[in-house]
Order: sequence, then structure tokens, then C-alpha cells
Amino acid sequence: MLKKGMRVLMTGPALQYSNAGDRLLPRILGETILSQAPDAQILYVSSAADPRVARESPWLRVISPKREPIRLLWEALRCDAFVLGGAVTFHDHRMTMLKQAVLSWLCRLGGGRVVVNAASIQPIADPVCRMLVRLTYRASTSFAVRDPQSIQNALDLGIRGPVRRSPDPGVITPARTTPEETVTAEKIWEDEGLPLDRPVIAIAPHFFSNRGKYHQASYAHFDREYESYSDEVLDHYYESLASIADRLAAVGRIVFVPLCTSTPPGDDRAAAEWIRDRMNHGANTFSVQGHHTIDGVQAILARCDVLIASRLHGYAMAAGAGVPSLAIEFHPKMRGLAEDLGLTDWLFPFEAIPTDEIIACVESILADPNAARQRTREGVARVTSIARAEFLSALAGVPIDPKELEGESGNDG
Repeated sequence: MLKKGMRVLMTGPALQYSNAGDRLLPRILGETILSQAPDAQILYVSSAADPRVARESPWLRVISPKREPIRLLWEALRCDAFVLGGAVTFHDHRMTMLKQAVLSWLCRLGGGRVVVNAASIQPIADPVCRMLVRLTYRASTSFAVRDPQSIQNALDLGIRGPVRRSPDPGVITPARTTPEETVTAEKIWEDEGLPLDRPVIAIAPHFFSNRGKYHQASYAHFDREYESYSDEVLDHYYESLASIADRLAAVGRIVFVPLCTSTPPGDDRAAAEWIRDRMNHGANTFSVQGHHTIDGVQAILARCDVLIASRLHGYAMAAGAGVPSLAIEFHPKMRGLAEDLGLTDWLFPFEAIPTDEIIACVESILADPNAARQRTREGVARVTSIARAEFLSALAGVPIDPKELEGESGNDG
């Protein structure tokens, strides 16, 4: 199916931060490649790598464009495929867009395939960035985005060729290869001092920064993603989650689960504290504090009965573990995954969070947890099958029937 010993160069989220969601993408795509080409060589473009990367993805080799620019150009020229993916792939950042365009064309010059996989396209105003995105599109042999808004943004950029929808691969359960493989969810739960009684209602908060009272200098590089959020919008976000947590505390145990635990790009543990400080009963809630691997985070999520997520890959990882999950749509990528999973009735708006509706939805899920889990698993199985087949088809350059891959994924039930 895939070329023996193929070389794959990948780019996407930066790996230098303590963010399990960002580290998830290269691991899942890499494992998908290795399932069909065990001797493949997989390289990833990132300025640095969090220490957990080597434990989670020991086969991954990180190339720094700052420290190894010549090697990076050489690898792009001789790779069999260059893969671009992630939740914020195309945006208003000239150096990043230039790097992606150059590496794409070098890969094509060397005879390789350029695969844009389940990407996200932000609204782009800068004319240079717009031109560079179009150049990258022209170099691509396969171009797929993860949400309907990205398709519209592609049209607004002047892209007139085919742009496909492909599911976010984040729901594919990664293989257990880290030392935490043998550590049960109960052990992690005990170490974190989390509650043992049920039900457990998890909240995956998102650290947001803007140019107002939520401004933090260390987050400046990321302002392009969230700078449009006013103080009032962010106040409403944190206050709404506080109200939801207060009211649901009468139903079950509230546990805050951070995906990102560093600033930059933003420590979700701080967001959890902002929410708890606004609660009437915040002292009776729990918040995960450790810097866990992907397996550790998913083990924590798997122990929960329901999740309220405003982190994309908290949403994806919980769903991948079969946990019914509600999504707060702070970005179109949340809607994209909810649509693919067939769970849009568990999707809620960000700028006017409907607390009563979310509480009613959680209570409905807890009233029939087996049905909710079954519905989640069915959606994940469907998305996993499609995501793997479409990604491998793009790499191989030939159509692949998802049925050929049945039984190879970690999401088999």
C-alpha cells in the first residue's frame, strides 16, 4: 500500500510546548503510516520538542528550521511525502506560510507528494500570506480541510480547485507505547487526588488571552487566534462555565482536565482556577495538575462519565475513549468534528453559552449513559475508518477502501 522505507516529512502544531493535544497529531498520523509501512522514516518540523515527545513517539525525528535549515531543505527535496495538518494550518503569519510553501514545492521538485490533511484555514487578510497559501495549494497533490468554514475561507482566498472535507484524526486512539501504558487510570486518579465516587463530570477548559484585561505578554505570538474576543466575551465564557460547574456539582463530581499546561501557549490550569474562583462551590471541585503524556490524559478522560470541552483535542481524545462529550464551539474546528461524529446536538455556541441547555444535555447523557457511550463509539468508529483511509489514500496516491483497514485501529470498541 505504502512505499517500503518511505520518508515522510510532517509539519503542524509546534511540539515544544506542554500540550498533549498538539503532540497527538504527529503520533496518530505517524502510527497510521507505520501500520502500513513499518520501516518508514518520519520527520517532523518543529523548533524544539517537549521531553514527552520522545516517550510518546520514539520513532519521530524532529528537525528544527532554526538550527538545521539546510538539512530541512534537503529532507523536503528527498522525502516521498510532505504532510501538512493541524487545527490552525493556514493563517496570517508570513514566515510560517513561506516555510510551508517552500517545503511543499521542494517536495514536488523531488518527486514527492504534498498532502494537506484535515487542515484548518483561518480568515487571512495579509496579501502575502494569501498568495503563499495559494502557492501551497498548487503544490499539493491532496488538499483536505476539517470544517465547512475552512472551505469557505479557501474560496475567499481565491482557491478554485477541489477542496475536500476530511475528519480530524484526533479521535483515533493512539497505540499504547509509553511507560504509562502499565499505569492504570485508577493510579493516575489516586496520584492526582481525584474523587472516587461517580458520576464524574469533566470540564476541559481553554486558556484564552486577548488584548484587554486577559492580555499576557507570553501569549503575544498566539494573539492572532483569539485577539478578537472582547473582555465581555471572555468574562461570559468563564462565568458561564462557573455557573454550569456550580449547578452540576449537585449531580456529580466536577473535575477540570487541562490539555495544555504551559504558557505559552496558555496554561489551562490557570483557566480552571479562573473558573473555580467564580464559583460558589469551587473548593468542592478538582483540577488535574500534572504534566501528563497523551496516554495519561486519555486515561484520565476515560475514567470520566461525560466531558464538557472547549479544547478540540480534549473533545477528540475523550470521544476516542468512548466518553460522551459536549463541545463549546469557540472555533469552526469544533463544529467540524461534531458534524463528522454525528453529535451536533451536543454542540453549543461560544459567545452566548446556553447554560440551561448544557446542563439539561449532561443530565440527559447521565440518565442513559450506556446509550450515550454507544452513540459516541459508533461515531468514532465511522470517523476513524474514514480518516485513516483518506490519509493513507492521499499518501499512496491510490484509493483505499476503509474496509481494508478494519481491525487495525485502536478504536475497535
